[in-house]
Amino acid sequence: MKFRNIAFFSALAVMLIIPSSCKKDKKTEYSESFSGSLRFNAPLFASPGETYELVPGGVHTEDGTPWGYIWTATPYQTERDTTRYDSDPSSVTGAFTLKIPTDTLCTMTVTCYSYAKGYYNSSKSTSVVIVDPEKSLTNMTEADLPVFTDPRDGKEYGYTKIGSYEWFTSNLAYEGSGSSFEDCDAMMPIYGRYYTYEEAIKACPDGWTLPSYETWKSIAGNLGGGSDDTGAITGIAGDLMVDAYFNGVRLWEYWPDVKVTNKTLFYSLPSGYAIVSAKGRTYQGEGDYAAYWTSDIMDEDDAYYMYIYLKQPDVLKGSGDRNYFAAPVRCVRKAE
Repeated sequence: MKFRNIAFFSALAVMLIIPSSCKKDKKTEYSESFSGSLRFNAPLFASPGETYELVPGGVHTEDGTPWGYIWTATPYQTERDTTRYDSDPSSVTGAFTLKIPTDTLCTMTVTCYSYAKGYYNSSKSTSVVIVDPEKSLTNMTEADLPVFTDPRDGKEYGYTKIGSYEWFTSNLAYEGSGSSFEDCDAMMPIYGRYYTYEEAIKACPDGWTLPSYETWKSIAGNLGGGSDDTGAITGIAGDLMVDAYFNGVRLWEYWPDVKVTNKTLFYSLPSGYAIVSAKGRTYQGEGDYAAYWTSDIMDEDDAYYMYIYLKQPDVLKGSGDRNYFAAPVRCVRKAE
C-alpha cells in the first residue's frame, strides 16, 4: 500500500437527513441539483493539536433558494455540525472549525454537505492524515548517532560515517527555501523539504554541502558495489533504504530484487520529488522513489540527482531542470 493512498479518498455521494428545522414537507419533491462543485481547503497532513478554519464554497442554487452547510469529521468529530442554516443570511460563511486530536494517529475524513429546500444535497469529502514526528515513523533502525545542530534554526540531524564522508541521516528541513511535502509543514519531520537545484546548492549549513556524483560513488567502494556507463551505482540501494512504516503502513513496498538493510544507517525513505510550475508544486513518485540532488551541473538548464527506485538494487543517476524540478537534500562533509 503506497503512502499516497492514505492521503486521498474518493468524494462520497451521500444523501443526508436534514435537521428538523430544515426538513421538507412530505409533499415536496427533490427535483433540482446544485450548480457548481462543493469545495473547501483542508490540509492533507496535520499535526496533533492544530486547528483549521474550513470555508465552503463553489455551489449555488439557480433560482436563488437559500442553502445551508452541515459538516462531519470522522472518526473523532462524529456529531453533525450545522454551520449555516438555510434561514441564515448569506453573510454567514458556514466555516467549520477542524480540531486535530492530540492523542491518536489516524486519518480523519472531513465531509461537508450543502442542502436547500427542493434540492438534492451536494457533498465533498477529503482526508486529513495526522502526523506525529515522534510516533508516525516506526521500525526505524536504532543507532547511537552523533548529532549536528543547525545554528540557523536549531534543528538537529543525526549523521553517519560512510567511508571518508559524513552524511545526514535525514533530509534537510531548512525553511529558508524549498517546500514541504504536499505543502504541509506537518510532513517536514518525515520527508524534510523539497528544493530546486538553485535552492539546494545554497541550503546546507556552513561546513556541509551537496554531495557530488563522485562522493556518491565513494559509497560503493565501502559496500562492494560499483558503477556502470549510465552512472548507476550498482548493488547498494538496499543498504541505504530503511524498512520504515508510516502510521502503520510500510513505506518501501517489498520487491524481491531489493534487500532493504539500512546497513549504512542512511535511512532513505521514498519521499519522491516535486515538479514546479506557475500553479505551484506537484509532488510525485512518493512511495516509489527517493531522489537527492548532487552538486553537479549537466548544462545551463539541468543538474544531476541520484535516486533510488523501489524495484532496482542500484542507485540511479538522473537529471532535472534546475528551476522546475525539486528534490530532497542530504548534506555531506569530509570526515575528520
